[in-house]
Amino acid sequence: AMNGEHMYADGVESLSFLEGMFRLELFCYGERGEDGKATRVPAGRLVLPPAGFLKAYETMGELVRRLREQGLVTQQPQAESRAGADDGSGHEARTEVFNSPGAANAPNSPNFQ
Repeated sequence: AMNGEHMYADGVESLSFLEGMFRLELFCYGERGEDGKATRVPAGRLVLPPAGFLKAYETMGELVRRLREQGLVTQQPQAESRAGADDGSGHEARTEVFNSPGAANAPNSPNFQ
């Protein structure tokens, strides 16, 4: 448990369920590699019991629903590289996109400022 400390992460690298606990591996973007893409640097791990994970999922889902209503989040087709697998549902793979007017000026990871 962190007592009042804040942790920053750019995203979730992976999510697993092991020995009765959900584990979210967090990352921050690091230096750019030779290919010009930012590398992903491990930033920590968040471990939640099932009840905590489900509550977080419910809370985030409600926030995304409200952001959709405000037009700040929309669904767009996933890039072909990510949409390759057919889930058999006949539905096009889609992803949520944040549409903030200030998104282009959003702060980057504080680790590299």
